[in-house]
Amino acid sequence: MRPRDQLYRLAYLATATHDIAESLTDEVLREHPTADTDTLVAKLIAHFAEEIVKYPRTDWREWDLQLRTSLTTPDGLSTFERNRQAWELKRLCLAQALCSIRPTARLAFIYVDVYGVALEQASKALHIGENALRVRLTRARKYVADLLESSCQHLGRQNPCTCRGRVGIALRKGMLPKQPVLPTPASSHVTRPTDDVSRLYRHLPIVAP
Repeated sequence: MRPRDQLYRLAYLATATHDIAESLTDEVLREHPTADTDTLVAKLIAHFAEEIVKYPRTDWREWDLQLRTSLTTPDGLSTFERNRQAWELKRLCLAQALCSIRPTARLAFIYVDVYGVALEQASKALHIGENALRVRLTRARKYVADLLESSCQHLGRQNPCTCRGRVGIALRKGMLPKQPVLPTPASSHVTRPTDDVSRLYRHLPIVAP
């Protein structure tokens, strides 16, 4: 994955907003043009460690309510376009869930569980002790799992909320852009359900537009 993609994925998961992710990615690359990928990621984490409270938490209950209390309606899309929008909705929905948890727990989850950074390094970057970091990780994993496990198809095959089924609602309510922002993988957005939310996010393909 390119350095730009690594930075964009981090910023997008931390904010659930394309414009902010793109702006922060460009800023870090501009300020550190010769740095390697690990250093760039550390620089962006350092920014969020200081500034994350400036980025508002998302309201997951409101998001989920809008998606799941309306009747599924025809979306008028071709199979190809519906699949593209299903990918867009999956990534946005999972980012919305992650961004609804407390900022320090969110950063801990992203840095350790998604990027695989050691606890010692992450605790220094986030300015907290290792024991406190472990607590935040445990809380983040549980909180996100609790949000998703009763409804999301990616945690349970029989769960009622499916990406393709909600595309029409999301488009009608302006929750999705008319054209997907993120590139669409060739693979299906539906994978084997998992109760490991860390794995779900770690394997979520997000690359810069």
